Amino acid sequence: MRGLRGNSFSKTKAIGLSSFVILMLTVLLGSTTIFANGTANQHSGSLILSDVPFTYIVNEQMDVLPGSNQEWSLEDILTTELQSQFQPAKGKSAFGYGSSSYWIRINIKNASSSEQWEVSLLNPLMDKIEVFDPAAQGSTPIMDMNRQYPTYAINLLPGHSATLYIHCETWGSMIVPLRIAEQSTLYESVHIEFLLYGLYYGMIMIIIVYMFSVYMTFRNSSYIYYILYILCFSLSQFVWNGLARQFFLSGILAENMQRNLLLSGPANTYDFFYILSVGFGFLALRKILNPQSYSPLIDFFCRWMIIICAVMVAGIFLFYSFGIAQYLIWFKLVINFMVPIVIIGCAWKGNSLAKYLSIAIIPLLLIGGPSILLSFGLLPDNLLTHFGLQFGSATEFLVMSLVLYEHVSRLQRNQFKAQDDVVARLANWNEVLQITVEEQTEDLRITNNELIAAQESRTRLLQNISHDIRSPLNYVQGGIQALMQKMAPQPEQHAKILGNIYDKVFEVNRFIDDFLQLSIHKSAQEKLNLQKVNFLEYMAVLFEELTVDIEYANIKCELLIESSKLESFVLLDLHLIKRVLANLVSNACKFTPKGGTITLQASLGKNFGMIMVQDTGQGIAQEHLGHIFRRHYKVGEEQGSGLGLEIAKEIVERYGGEIWVESELEVGSRFYFTLPLAEV
Repeated sequence: MRGLRGNSFSKTKAIGLSSFVILMLTVLLGSTTIFANGTANQHSGSLILSDVPFTYIVNEQMDVLPGSNQEWSLEDILTTELQSQFQPAKGKSAFGYGSSSYWIRINIKNASSSEQWEVSLLNPLMDKIEVFDPAAQGSTPIMDMNRQYPTYAINLLPGHSATLYIHCETWGSMIVPLRIAEQSTLYESVHIEFLLYGLYYGMIMIIIVYMFSVYMTFRNSSYIYYILYILCFSLSQFVWNGLARQFFLSGILAENMQRNLLLSGPANTYDFFYILSVGFGFLALRKILNPQSYSPLIDFFCRWMIIICAVMVAGIFLFYSFGIAQYLIWFKLVINFMVPIVIIGCAWKGNSLAKYLSIAIIPLLLIGGPSILLSFGLLPDNLLTHFGLQFGSATEFLVMSLVLYEHVSRLQRNQFKAQDDVVARLANWNEVLQITVEEQTEDLRITNNELIAAQESRTRLLQNISHDIRSPLNYVQGGIQALMQKMAPQPEQHAKILGNIYDKVFEVNRFIDDFLQLSIHKSAQEKLNLQKVNFLEYMAVLFEELTVDIEYANIKCELLIESSKLESFVLLDLHLIKRVLANLVSNACKFTPKGGTITLQASLGKNFGMIMVQDTGQGIAQEHLGHIFRRHYKVGEEQGSGLGLEIAKEIVERYGGEIWVESELEVGSRFYFTLPLAEV
């Protein structure tokens, strides 16, 4: 069954390939006919030159004579006998390997206003070409101009006619597409051609540099072989395009039809580099695809093709002028089919890389194939047949570079995957260890911060306790000492001292209560005993109670209670809110001089009730306002409000309210706190 599938696959491929080649031949022949009819003059026998157009393909109007004897001179050709043997070319431009010598006759009539024209042979591979104008120069050939194609300048006055004779000789394929162009119009087409050549060879250089960088990374000889394949093929196209002709006007690219050893002309130089590139191509394929692992038969073909290419390169180098060119073309035809056979065979055997390479080789086969048919004389010379091999090779190089890039990427991925497995395992161990260390470090840091905070809190607490208790105790100590030493003889003085001692002891007791209350709040052990009360009514009652304490201290008291018809309720613990207000009032009394004024104000906001306690004390500097509710605060003679304000802050925030202070030096301070209103 496997053999049947292979045969079916081969037949399908062969049928599809044959159909495509037939279609391409039809299109190429049709396009060439249209191109020739559209550009050549329709007058039979003579080419009429006019002002529009300025460029003509003359194969439709030329006559040809295959030269069986290369010794024919112009005088021989002008004889009546040979003149009668000329046959119309009928647009044909490729004559294959029928003869190594051709004479061409062209009748031209200048009906234009220009007299400067150039005759160009659009095939730089011609080994020898001579152009004669018997009427103007006799048997002396016209001088060749230094252009990429063999080009000859002719002067033809308007209204005059001339008959040109062109002698072409080559050991290769006889391809003679001729063009006559007005001299000034030739430069634009040459400029465009050189621009396209620059793009083509620029792309080749980029691919070569890229492949060399890949070789430097992996040190795989297959990439060197592929670089040599691209380089040799590019050199063959350098000769085919005529670019080498402008740089080498002597030596191996000089016109020479003698039977010499070594390279003697552009035709065998082109074939030399072309076959050499094919040999390096097979070397690269064998290294990249490794066919010996998939199919020994395919590997056998590859090895023999490499050997045959080496032999053919030596034959071209030494014996090209001895008639091997017509046999060489058959070898070129065979190798154009052997390359896809090797690649498709490897793909059929399971080589995944060969499947992608088959995509790269198909454009070269289909687009470059017509160039081989051009060499046989089966297709005319036109844009597709002349440059088909270059178009196909450019596509092949691009696709092959992408395929090799994927191949390199796959090797890198496999290598990186193995490394990543080891790195991931080590990273996992390191991560677990790092997490453990970080967790322990974080626990130690938190514990250390808590210890530092606790130590700072204890230090501040001891400082506050020491400061807040020392003053009243010092006064008590001094009063008792005065009584013991009978420093106050009058009974009323004794009563006053005892009263003051009682007040100070009461102040100490109040401080101790505040301290205990703060401890209860911070440990969250106290439960709120919430009651819903009318905010303004409750504040009025509370203000009345506090007014007595304020006036007892010889300080005036003002009450400001907003009048509102709306009933606004709050949820609060009556004892705790009374304590907040009492602490604020006590703090205000402490720093308000005798005869000063303390203002108590209650008002309603949008969704809160606000209480203000204002004094006319010495005030607090702006830079210290942010520290008011911290127990370690001190400024000037004002002591930080001690635990009273700290307790007030704790209680207000437990209710969801806010507390803040505004103050101005020598004017006084205003303490505010808010309580959120409850829904009715």
